[in-house]
Amino acid sequence: MARKNTARKTRAQRAAEANVAAAHAAAQAEIPGMTEEMEQEINGASMQIEGVAPVETELTPNRSVVPTRWVKAYAKSQLKGTCGDQIAYQLDEITKTDGKADLAKIRALGAANSIDVDLRWGARNVGMKRMNLGNVLRGRIKRGEPVHLA
Repeated sequence: MARKNTARKTRAQRAAEANVAAAHAAAQAEIPGMTEEMEQEINGASMQIEGVAPVETELTPNRSVVPTRWVKAYAKSQLKGTCGDQIAYQLDEITKTDGKADLAKIRALGAANSIDVDLRWGARNVGMKRMNLGNVLRGRIKRGEPVHLA
């Protein structure tokens, strides 16, 4: 006798729903190590930098995995598409020509820091190479290792 198809959920469906709920809760959770003062500073900070015109940003709902509060914090950055830290500003000056990422400059910066950009990220586009190089340099700075930004 064939088993009747019931409306009950399978174990896999329940697990998938639990994973989605956990991911949603994690996205809404506080940022580890962030104090109330830091959050207020991010939310109320005027990130105007001398010689850089403010960027008008409009936040629209999206399906990003990045929590909205981080998106708002990054939107205050004067450089669109960056985290807005000091390294981002220096990378912008060093690796761009006419507002676009310049692969030759990215390779030169990588070589100055003993990083073969094409070997590590050969299959990536120029923007991803620039982003990855910036992340590696940030990691070196965080660990106290020497970094050459010239």
